[in-house]
Amino acid sequence: MKRTFVGSLVLVAAFLTGCTQSYYTGMQPQSHFDFPNSNVVPMGRASGSASVSSIFGTPYVTSDMMEEAVQDALRKVPGSDILIDYQT
Repeated sequence: MKRTFVGSLVLVAAFLTGCTQSYYTGMQPQSHFDFPNSNVVPMGRASGSASVSSIFGTPYVTSDMMEEAVQDALRKVPGSDILIDYQT
C-alpha cells in the first residue's frame, strides 16, 4: 500500500513538473520588409516570447511560434513596426 502511494506520488510529481527549453537560432536582419533608405528610428530594446505545452515529447519550434514571439516583442514597445538585428 505504501509502495504504490509513493510510486503514484512520484508519477504525479513528474507529470506536474514541466521542462523549460529555449531555442537559439541566431541573428536575424529584420522581422519585416523595410524599403531601402527608409527613415528607421530606434525605439529601444524589447524581448518577446512564445510558449507551447506538450505532454509527450519535446515540442518543436514552428514558424507560428516565431511570429508570436516577434509580435509579442513589438507589442511591448508602443509605435514599433519592425525588429532590426534581433536574435531568435
